Formats: sequence, structure tokens, C-alpha cells
Amino acid sequence: MKKIILTICLYILVLINFAKASTDIEELLEKCADLSYVSLSRIDEFKIGFKKGPLIKRDIDRAASLQDFVRDDGNKDELLSKYQSNKFSLLVLESSEYKKNKKDIDDTKMKKKNIETELQLRLDKWVKDNPGPKRSDYTEVTTGLDTVALPQYSEDLIKWKNSQKKHMLELDKQRKFIKIKLKELMNNNESIIRSVVNDYVINESLSLKNKARTLYGYFNYYTDCEIKYNATPHSFMLEWQD
Repeated sequence: MKKIILTICLYILVLINFAKASTDIEELLEKCADLSYVSLSRIDEFKIGFKKGPLIKRDIDRAASLQDFVRDDGNKDELLSKYQSNKFSLLVLESSEYKKNKKDIDDTKMKKKNIETELQLRLDKWVKDNPGPKRSDYTEVTTGLDTVALPQYSEDLIKWKNSQKKHMLELDKQRKFIKIKLKELMNNNESIIRSVVNDYVINESLSLKNKARTLYGYFNYYTDCEIKYNATPHSFMLEWQD
């Protein structure tokens, strides 16, 4: 009798450990899929269809009401993509960090436009006041192998171009600085969007089933994580365990 009870206890213990191990693996697979989805999805999948808030909310409500039967709908991918992009659009548009960065981008674009306009006006004036050398004013010189050249013209043209660059140097530096700043702001914009998506996917109480059904492409990332786990389970767990 004691052996039977002991056997049952051991069996239950094995089941508990197996269940816990399965749960741990599922959590790691979900963690892998979450991070892959946020970091590897194309950025335009998060910002397609940016619209005004009320319209987005209406689209979200409509799409959310379709979730129970879109699985059998031929337009499943289109519907899920529409739901996802509008949901994230609303979250991003409501982000104070995004609003600030967007304003910085708009201001920087305006500065860039003003500098480029001033640069062109100054260049046009300088060229008008300092016309460049004309080929017709120079005498051709025959060099070896009957090659015709205009050595003085080439020399004067280089001097003229260098003088032009020197005159435009300060404004050109400002233009290059603005271009670098604008690129940094655009990159920051992408980081903000991914951060908003990350907060929604990871920090909100979304079930795995809900993610797979409402996040376009999430199921594929989860499948990839399963394949990696099945191929090299130990290295996968080493990578994704805390």
C-alpha cells in the first residue's frame, strides 16, 4: 500500500514538474516572440494609416468587434493589419514623447528649408558678382601625342570653385548640421514608435492567444521561436531565461 501511495506521489510530482517546465518554456517562447515582433517588424507596419484620433477609435471599435470571426474571413490579414496599424497609430499619436519629437522634426525641416533657400540666393548672387572663367577666353595648348588642353583655364576654374566654396562655407556647415540633426530625429521617431508598441505588447495584459489573433505577423514570429527552441533547446533557454 505504501509503495502504491509513494508511486502516486512521485507520479504527481513528475506531472507538476512537467507542467511547470512547460509553462516556463511557453513563457520563454512568448518572450522571444514579443521581442522579435517589436524589433524585427517593419516600422511602416506600425504607422500605416495615421489618421485623426476619432476616426482611428471608430476603426478600432469596428475591427475589435470582428475579432471573433475574422479567422474564417478571406480578408483576415487585411483586417488584422488595419486593426493593428490604427491601434498603434492612436497610441503613438497620444504619446507626449512622439508629439515633442514630431514638433522638433517639423521645426528642423523648416530650418533646413530656410537655410537651403538662403544658400541658393547667396550662391546666385556670388556667381553673378563673380562670373567664372570661360573656355572661349583661353588659348588651347597642344601637348604630347597631339592632346589639346587648356591648362590656365583648368587652373583658374579650380581657383574659382574654391573661392565659391569658401564664400559658402559657413552656411554649408549649418545645412550639413541641420541634415544630421534631422536624421537623428527621424531615427528617434522610429525608436519612439517601437517603444510604444513594446509597451502595448509586453506590459499590457494581453493573452498569448489575443496577440496571435490581433497582432499581424506575431504568429509567424512565435513559430520561428518554436523552431529555434526545438533545434537547440539548451542554447535557446540560456538566451531567453532571466
